[in-house]
Amino acid sequence: LSLCALAVLRRAASINAEYMGNKMDMKSIFVAIGNPKPRTDETFEGLTSENGYFTSKDFLPRVSAGSKPGLANFIKESEAPQLSGRAIVFGAGDTAMDCASSAFRCGAERVTLALRRGLPEMRAAPEEWEPVQQEKTELLPYCLPKEVVLNSSGNIEALIVYKPNRKWKCHSR
Repeated sequence: LSLCALAVLRRAASINAEYMGNKMDMKSIFVAIGNPKPRTDETFEGLTSENGYFTSKDFLPRVSAGSKPGLANFIKESEAPQLSGRAIVFGAGDTAMDCASSAFRCGAERVTLALRRGLPEMRAAPEEWEPVQQEKTELLPYCLPKEVVLNSSGNIEALIVYKPNRKWKCHSR
């Protein structure tokens, strides 16, 4: 796909494949839209960025818009989130690695990557995982969210997670 086609995709409400193939001499068209709905755990139901909870679909576009002013026109909230204290990212794929790295850039002092499974089952590509390791991201394997504890202001204060036969309490500060 040529850069010209990407520019057309951004501006056009509909795409005329015949025109792009004949007039623009393109052999194929690739449209990558991703899954528009984030996968979330019921533990986080009802929480929003106001509470300190972000899905990757909320967080990463805001990080991009905050660091690349030209993207601000396409994104509702164009300021990068301001984080402090500890951030916990649930996931083991490329998107989770992007969130972990971005959390540091947005001000988190500590970032923990919570994995449902162990390191051998991690799906992230090596080129995504290596920078996360270099940033000193902490790992919490075999871990699932159990309960979110909010403070009197409604912000996330702690997250209780569970492992087989163990309970761990991860404080946000």
